[in-house]
Amino acid sequence: MARQRQPVRQLTRGNGLVKAGGFLLNYSGLFEHNGFPSSGTAGTMAGQAGVNALLVDRSSGVVFVNEGTAASPYWTPVSFDQRGLLGWYSDFRDGVGKALADTAASATLDGSGLRIHGQGIAEIDSGLVVDFAATDGKGAVATLTTTDEDAHTAVLSVGTGTVPVFQPDQHGVMVIDAIIAAKTALTAKAVFVGFSGLGTAALDPLMTYATTTITNVAVDIAGLTWSSELTLDDDWCHVNFDVGAGGTLLASARDTGVDAAAAGTYQRVRVEVDADGVMRTFIAKALLSTSAAAAVDVDEEFNPQVIIESSTTAVQELLCRQFAAWGKRA
Repeated sequence: MARQRQPVRQLTRGNGLVKAGGFLLNYSGLFEHNGFPSSGTAGTMAGQAGVNALLVDRSSGVVFVNEGTAASPYWTPVSFDQRGLLGWYSDFRDGVGKALADTAASATLDGSGLRIHGQGIAEIDSGLVVDFAATDGKGAVATLTTTDEDAHTAVLSVGTGTVPVFQPDQHGVMVIDAIIAAKTALTAKAVFVGFSGLGTAALDPLMTYATTTITNVAVDIAGLTWSSELTLDDDWCHVNFDVGAGGTLLASARDTGVDAAAAGTYQRVRVEVDADGVMRTFIAKALLSTSAAAAVDVDEEFNPQVIIESSTTAVQELLCRQFAAWGKRA
């Protein structure tokens, strides 16, 4: 499906060293654009905006910075408090989580607005615990833990209830971006990063995995997943369903060729969905896949979600250094 790039105007040239009000700003260009930017090799200003370039959305005034390269920009809001942005961000520096002994079925964290829920969260061995013991200089680590029951989940999302927060034709480009790692070996678990139309407190698994097949058991889904129950050696797969419950995908046809990192090794995972429903997926800022057509219905509602699921009778843990989700404020 052919896509038209929105008009873009470069506001400055050169090395971007500008003295403004006594401050020295270092960036590689300042640009205007109609709408929120998309990332990747065919993204907004690909081939033009270098690393640390700034881009302003004309309609909302929201400012983005290119964390990627000129060839493959990776646009991220410079701040999540901007007027025209509907966004959530946490690097867990506030230390706020949900204690393992807390048996509430759902908790929305003060300040960040992150929500902890899932089928296993109401048990006394599951929750979100923040630790500052890491010695790598990168700050706090949140451990998302699901209970010791098969097909039970722990979910990191946003909002306060079941009402989804995003809809592509209202909020696109809508994005989820997380830095995560499995805490233990890549066995007896599944991980999902992306969007789904379900936000119930006791969120059941969105999909089932069986050797070569991924089956949708929930509703509309767009994201990246891996499961030890597949025969792909824990490769990340790009998945989308827009038919409600039901439907299957052949895992080999959705294999990105990128493995889930070994235990304790972090990966930055991003999923973008445009206003026209086109989905892009990224690992370590590199574009993995772009859907040929709309991956989901643009008038469906979605929650951004990071999910850890146990596929055995043992707790499973996912480490998280950053959770971010954003879209245009409608």
